[in-house]
Amino acid sequence: MRYRISVSAVIGLCLCVCPASAQDAPPDKQAPEEGLRRMLVDPQEQRTQFPRVDAPDVILRESKRPNERYDPNRPAQRQRLQDLDPRKSYYGNGTPPFPHPPHRIRLDGDFDPDRNLDLLAREILRFQGAERRPLTVVWLFDQTRSMLDDRPIVRWKLQRILREIEREENEIQEAFKRMEPRPKEITKEALQISHLVIGFGKSSRLVTLVPTRNLEAVEDAFESLAVDESGIENTFHAIAKAIREARQTVAETTRLLLVVVTDESGNDDEFLEDALDTAIKKLVPVYVIGRQALFGTTLARLGSPPDDARLPTIRRGPESADIEVLAWDGLQPRDDEQPAGFAPYGLARLALHTGGIYLMLPSEEAQRVRQREKAYSIVSLRGYEPEYTTREAYLARRESSPLRRALFDTIQATRDFSLPLRFPYEPRPLVESLRDAADKAERQWAQLIPIEAKLRALRDDRAVEPSKRWQAHYDLMLAQVVAFQITRREYRAAIVALRRTASGAIDGAPEIWDLTHGRECQAPKESTEASYREAERLLKLVIERHPYSPWADLAQTIRERGLSVKWHASRLKDAPPRVTGSHY
Repeated sequence: MRYRISVSAVIGLCLCVCPASAQDAPPDKQAPEEGLRRMLVDPQEQRTQFPRVDAPDVILRESKRPNERYDPNRPAQRQRLQDLDPRKSYYGNGTPPFPHPPHRIRLDGDFDPDRNLDLLAREILRFQGAERRPLTVVWLFDQTRSMLDDRPIVRWKLQRILREIEREENEIQEAFKRMEPRPKEITKEALQISHLVIGFGKSSRLVTLVPTRNLEAVEDAFESLAVDESGIENTFHAIAKAIREARQTVAETTRLLLVVVTDESGNDDEFLEDALDTAIKKLVPVYVIGRQALFGTTLARLGSPPDDARLPTIRRGPESADIEVLAWDGLQPRDDEQPAGFAPYGLARLALHTGGIYLMLPSEEAQRVRQREKAYSIVSLRGYEPEYTTREAYLARRESSPLRRALFDTIQATRDFSLPLRFPYEPRPLVESLRDAADKAERQWAQLIPIEAKLRALRDDRAVEPSKRWQAHYDLMLAQVVAFQITRREYRAAIVALRRTASGAIDGAPEIWDLTHGRECQAPKESTEASYREAERLLKLVIERHPYSPWADLAQTIRERGLSVKWHASRLKDAPPRVTGSHY
């Protein structure tokens, strides 16, 4: 059996679905019997939209502070959230008496990711109506520490969803009793929905031992989820195991629907196909409530929570089957955490090929070091979607294309192109480390020259490349290679200048020298002026050719931070931590 893929499920997009347009809006609520008849006749019919209930709206409306943002880690807001009753509608007749929350995201007009969970409830009811058999919804929750800031609002909204599903289910049951003639193939039991809650991190465990229709037990299970301190998220292991365990706990005639709630892409990508095969064989659609991927990289850095327990970096990408952009920013491994506009590849592929949907988490993150979340329009990213084939098929297609193969070779050749950015303050070790750094920058600059020539020779291949995504990769990579040659020259000039000026100490305390991106030229202007003009032209070209996209935003980031470098002298205890290793 093969699932039909919903037209609305552009799974790769991080904000995969938008609300129906006015002309497609569901009709006014009809008599329950008629609504049930229509659902049985046309299982694809969209149900009446649930009332809007937004706890952040209630909290922010009560606040006296202008422009306050919702943050579940603030004690006052967390307490207010706990006081709100998820069974109560704060919108009365369904018309919001106050504005949308500040984290509303615009996508093809006004779009609020909070409505994604409303869509999930409709999907659950639609799936049950299409199958006409008992349904068990398996809730698979990420228990790692990075989900702590999402838990309160997600739990609150999921409790509301359960109540809405229960209300709709009861209406259908009542309508079924009054139906004449009653369809012989439909029984009362066939219209029942039960729930199974499973938590996962490094391993997974059943929180509710058996499926239950007791919503209080399900809500208690949400509340009792422990925190997995391992920092490891074996997502695809957990998905395959959850499907197998759930299948063993329900009757043969009961259908399963899996909902994964996570903010990571998982540490076990190599088991993606096993999870996908398990879901397809067991006929289980997989829905994911998650975050968008990072653009061309894997790691997002987290800060420290209120208890000062240091959080690990988390995996959230890439959005494609392999890395497709340069893994360094001209000086060090990329740490810009540019959002990709698409879901992580593995989870997107899983949802797409099982008939599910990838939905956005409805809350903002409070633990990220860099707050760069941005929603991209489905219109502006049309044609830039990653390939959701198997990795083997992806690699074969990349190898057959001269352009794609050359871009990947460039990524590999420059993978370790980071430069030393922290130097000792004492004169003798400083001179030695500066000499080594200057030699390394000179070697890398010499390597970038033939790389640039190779990329420029591929302009004809770029012209015939059918994928807008790979065209954008080429445009950005060529601009970066030209720009980063300038950075090497500026870096070397800054090192030479430091040899002449470094002396003394701040208040007698030990010091270090740090190099960072900068805008002020260090090398003689006449030696870099032409290169600056060409780099600026190419970066602007990326923005013009691929507007409102991650490629344009990353190009603009490079322009704004500058192609040069600058020095900072710091005490060791005050110096910021350096980024080490590769995000490849």
